[in-house]
Amino acid sequence: MSDDDKPPFRFIRCVWLDAYSEDEWKNVDQYEHVDYTVESYGYLVKETKNYHLIAPNLGRNDGSWEAGCMMAVPKRMVLELDDFPSKKAPE
Repeated sequence: MSDDDKPPFRFIRCVWLDAYSEDEWKNVDQYEHVDYTVESYGYLVKETKNYHLIAPNLGRNDGSWEAGCMMAVPKRMVLELDDFPSKKAPE
C-alpha cells in the first residue's frame, strides 16, 4: 500500500460509557446500577462540538474516502481516547 492509499485519519482506541436501558420492572430501592464501559477501535474521521465520529471501515470510491458503520460517540461519555497502537514513549 502506497502512502497515497493510506487513510488520512488517526486510528484510535476510544473507551466510553454507554447508555443502556433495561426492560423489566425492579424495586428502585434494590436496584444496583453498573457502569457499562465500551472499548471501540477505528478511524477518527471527524469531530464536532459534541461528538467523535469513528469509522471501523474505510474505502475509496472515485478517489474519495467513504466510511462504513460510522459511530458517533458523545464526547462527554469518553473516558479515554488515544492513538492505537499507542504512540506514547515506553515507561
